[in-house]
Amino acid sequence: LYRGNEDGSGRNEAMNLSAFLQVDKKLFKGLLALSAGVRYEQFEVNGQVAAQPVVRGGATYQLFEGTFLRASYGQGFRFPTIGERFINTNVGSLRVYPNPDLQAETSWNLEGGIKQGFRVGGFQGYADVVVFQQAYDRFVEFTFGQWAVPSFEIVNGQLVGDPGLGFKSVNTGGARVTGIEMEAVGTGKIGAVEITMLAGYTHTLPVSTTPDSIYGTPAYAGIPYTYNTTSLDPSDRILKFRVQNLLRADLQAEFKRLSAGASVRYNSHVRNIDKVFVELDHAGVLSTGVGQWMKDHQSGDTVFDARVGWRFHDQVRLAFIVNNLTNTVYSIRPLAIEAPRHYQLQLFLEV
Repeated sequence: LYRGNEDGSGRNEAMNLSAFLQVDKKLFKGLLALSAGVRYEQFEVNGQVAAQPVVRGGATYQLFEGTFLRASYGQGFRFPTIGERFINTNVGSLRVYPNPDLQAETSWNLEGGIKQGFRVGGFQGYADVVVFQQAYDRFVEFTFGQWAVPSFEIVNGQLVGDPGLGFKSVNTGGARVTGIEMEAVGTGKIGAVEITMLAGYTHTLPVSTTPDSIYGTPAYAGIPYTYNTTSLDPSDRILKFRVQNLLRADLQAEFKRLSAGASVRYNSHVRNIDKVFVELDHAGVLSTGVGQWMKDHQSGDTVFDARVGWRFHDQVRLAFIVNNLTNTVYSIRPLAIEAPRHYQLQLFLEV
């Protein structure tokens, strides 16, 4: 499976050495907490060595009672796995090609946030908001293309062979992900009913910062591979197969031995995928229906779940759960259908 190395033996050896140092300090009577660290990593795969130090740092400050500010910065260094560099296999007529020249991916992450506790009558909880940005250099993506020259022959009157199409891990250039995440958690009572609430929303803007950078060339003929030439929708430079908006909310109520809850999940639609999947679908070479799927699915999907439970004893509970209550047909990633409505009966025993 991993015979894509220089001698094609399938035997690969890797070693990772690292050292880490972190310093933590509290100031101003504990109101300010500081943390800083450095890590040195060295990777060696089949005799090839790559090493780099990375740093991280963060601070948390209690501004008021129940109000906390925080900020952090960190760097990343990820050396390609043996699988990414040397895998050599096939799935039907499609191949997965090795890339022994794959380079290490580097990144940095910056974020800042505020967390606010609250109490309203018998209800208490907290709200949290964080903004962040991540930047990548030599971004590694598992990418579809024509990585080998096609070869065909006539066998028993039929055309058989290798079209040279498949997947390979490549460095596609630079990428940046900017976003905001909000969360609220609370618990309390309304009369004799105990209420628990959890809600969260995440919005991201994942873009290519090098849309014209060439990361590959078709082995037979064609336009060099860049973000712009391979994307179905390169208009806003949105990275492929990315969901930009996520919403999760859950509400549960308990009254004596009875409990009931409901949740909602929302995922925005995937705007951009590899253009070649649609082209091959329309040409009938790789008929998947993805072209029509992308045309029909221009909005997100909302899924509801529900549950009810009964506590027989402190150690015995029975719950009936329905996931995807409305039996919504949806897919987070195009053509990868998610689960239909299904029922669960759960018995909890604590011993």
